[in-house]
Amino acid sequence: MIKTTGVFVRYVGHVGLKAMPYILLNADNGMTYRTEDLVAPKGLSDLGDVKPPVKVYVEGFLLNNGSGSFYPLKLTTISGQYIVSSDGLMKQLLIGRDPFYYKKSVFLFFMIFVSWCGAIFYARQLRIWFYRVNM
Repeated sequence: MIKTTGVFVRYVGHVGLKAMPYILLNADNGMTYRTEDLVAPKGLSDLGDVKPPVKVYVEGFLLNNGSGSFYPLKLTTISGQYIVSSDGLMKQLLIGRDPFYYKKSVFLFFMIFVSWCGAIFYARQLRIWFYRVNM
Protein backbone atom coordinates (compact mmCIF):
# COMPACT_ATOMS: atom_id res chain seq x y z
CA MET A 1 0.00 0.00 0.00
CA ILE A 2 1.40 3.36 -1.01
CA LYS A 3 0.56 6.34 1.22
CA THR A 4 2.06 9.63 0.13
CA THR A 5 1.51 13.26 -0.80
CA GLY A 6 2.30 14.72 -4.19
CA VAL A 7 0.89 16.13 -7.40
CA PHE A 8 -0.68 14.52 -10.47
CA VAL A 9 0.54 15.70 -13.88
CA ARG A 10 -0.70 14.57 -17.32
CA TYR A 11 1.86 13.71 -19.98
CA VAL A 12 1.51 12.58 -23.55
CA GLY A 13 4.08 10.04 -24.67
CA HIS A 14 4.46 8.59 -28.13
CA VAL A 15 4.59 4.95 -29.13
CA GLY A 16 5.57 5.11 -32.77
CA LEU A 17 3.15 7.55 -34.34
CA LYS A 18 0.45 7.01 -31.73
CA ALA A 19 0.11 9.45 -28.83
CA MET A 20 -0.39 7.71 -25.47
CA PRO A 21 -1.63 9.93 -22.62
CA TYR A 22 -0.77 8.97 -19.07
CA ILE A 23 -0.77 10.55 -15.63
CA LEU A 24 2.19 10.67 -13.27
CA LEU A 25 2.04 11.00 -9.51
CA ASN A 26 5.15 12.92 -8.50
CA ALA A 27 5.34 12.00 -4.82
CA ASP A 28 7.06 14.19 -2.25
CA ASN A 29 9.35 11.29 -1.30
CA GLY A 30 10.97 11.42 -4.77
CA MET A 31 9.14 8.44 -6.29
CA THR A 32 7.14 8.72 -9.50
CA TYR A 33 4.15 6.46 -10.09
CA ARG A 34 2.61 6.12 -13.54
CA THR A 35 -1.10 5.65 -14.19
CA GLU A 36 -2.37 4.73 -17.63
CA ASP A 37 -5.26 6.83 -18.91
CA LEU A 38 -7.34 3.68 -19.55
CA VAL A 39 -6.95 2.52 -15.94
CA ALA A 40 -7.23 5.89 -14.21
CA PRO A 41 -10.48 6.76 -12.43
CA LYS A 42 -12.46 9.70 -13.82
CA GLY A 43 -11.56 12.15 -11.04
CA LEU A 44 -7.87 11.42 -11.45
CA SER A 45 -7.75 12.34 -15.12
CA ASP A 46 -9.41 15.69 -14.33
CA LEU A 47 -6.86 16.28 -11.58
CA GLY A 48 -3.97 15.69 -14.00
CA ASP A 49 -5.05 18.63 -16.17
CA VAL A 50 -5.21 21.26 -13.38
CA LYS A 51 -2.66 24.08 -13.73
CA PRO A 52 -0.87 24.65 -11.37
CA PRO A 53 -0.94 21.08 -10.03
CA VAL A 54 -2.87 20.54 -6.79
CA LYS A 55 -1.03 18.87 -3.92
CA VAL A 56 -2.96 15.82 -2.71
CA TYR A 57 -2.76 13.01 -0.20
CA VAL A 58 -3.19 9.65 -1.88
CA GLU A 59 -3.37 6.03 -0.80
CA GLY A 60 -3.26 3.30 -3.38
CA PHE A 61 -1.38 0.36 -4.83
CA LEU A 62 0.31 -0.84 -7.99
CA LEU A 63 -1.77 -3.13 -10.20
CA ASN A 64 -0.52 -6.44 -11.57
CA ASN A 65 1.19 -7.55 -8.35
CA GLY A 66 3.30 -4.40 -8.07
CA SER A 67 4.50 -4.21 -11.67
CA GLY A 68 1.56 -2.34 -13.22
CA SER A 69 -0.03 1.08 -13.11
CA PHE A 70 -0.73 2.98 -9.91
CA TYR A 71 -4.37 2.91 -8.75
CA PRO A 72 -5.57 5.23 -5.96
CA LEU A 73 -8.02 4.07 -3.30
CA LYS A 74 -8.14 7.33 -1.34
CA LEU A 75 -7.69 10.75 -2.90
CA THR A 76 -7.95 13.83 -0.68
CA THR A 77 -6.60 17.34 -0.48
CA ILE A 78 -3.91 18.06 2.09
CA SER A 79 -6.64 19.43 4.40
CA GLY A 80 -8.53 16.10 4.22
CA GLN A 81 -11.41 16.92 1.83
CA TYR A 82 -12.21 14.08 -0.55
CA ILE A 83 -11.57 14.84 -4.22
CA VAL A 84 -13.10 11.53 -5.27
CA SER A 85 -14.97 9.33 -2.80
CA SER A 86 -13.20 6.16 -1.71
CA ASP A 87 -16.38 4.17 -2.35
CA GLY A 88 -16.49 5.43 -5.94
CA LEU A 89 -12.84 4.51 -6.51
CA MET A 90 -13.37 1.03 -5.08
CA LYS A 91 -16.50 0.53 -7.21
CA GLN A 92 -14.63 1.52 -10.38
CA LEU A 93 -11.83 -0.90 -9.48
CA LEU A 94 -14.24 -3.78 -8.93
CA ILE A 95 -16.06 -3.03 -12.19
CA GLY A 96 -12.77 -2.89 -14.07
CA ARG A 97 -11.70 -6.26 -12.64
CA ASP A 98 -14.93 -8.05 -13.57
CA PRO A 99 -14.89 -8.99 -17.27
CA PHE A 100 -18.54 -10.08 -17.10
CA TYR A 101 -19.94 -6.90 -15.54
CA TYR A 102 -23.41 -6.56 -17.04
CA LYS A 103 -23.18 -2.86 -17.96
CA LYS A 104 -20.04 -3.54 -19.99
CA SER A 105 -21.72 -6.46 -21.73
CA VAL A 106 -24.97 -4.75 -22.80
CA PHE A 107 -23.44 -3.33 -25.99
CA LEU A 108 -21.83 -6.66 -26.81
CA PHE A 109 -25.11 -8.56 -26.37
CA PHE A 110 -26.94 -5.95 -28.45
CA MET A 111 -24.47 -6.33 -31.32
CA ILE A 112 -24.71 -10.13 -31.17
CA PHE A 113 -28.51 -9.90 -31.22
CA VAL A 114 -28.51 -7.58 -34.25
CA SER A 115 -26.03 -9.84 -36.07
CA TRP A 116 -28.09 -12.95 -35.42
CA CYS A 117 -31.29 -11.21 -36.54
CA GLY A 118 -29.59 -10.23 -39.80
CA ALA A 119 -28.19 -13.72 -40.29
CA ILE A 120 -31.57 -15.36 -39.68
CA PHE A 121 -33.32 -12.90 -42.01
CA TYR A 122 -30.89 -13.48 -44.89
CA ALA A 123 -30.80 -17.25 -44.33
CA ARG A 124 -34.59 -17.25 -44.62
CA GLN A 125 -34.43 -15.13 -47.79
CA LEU A 126 -31.82 -17.48 -49.23
CA ARG A 127 -33.98 -20.49 -48.41
CA ILE A 128 -37.01 -18.91 -50.13
CA TRP A 129 -34.92 -18.03 -53.20
CA PHE A 130 -33.40 -21.53 -53.34
CA TYR A 131 -36.86 -23.09 -53.04
CA ARG A 132 -38.18 -20.98 -55.96
CA VAL A 133 -35.19 -21.76 -58.19
CA ASN A 134 -35.49 -25.52 -57.68
CA MET A 135 -39.22 -25.68 -58.36
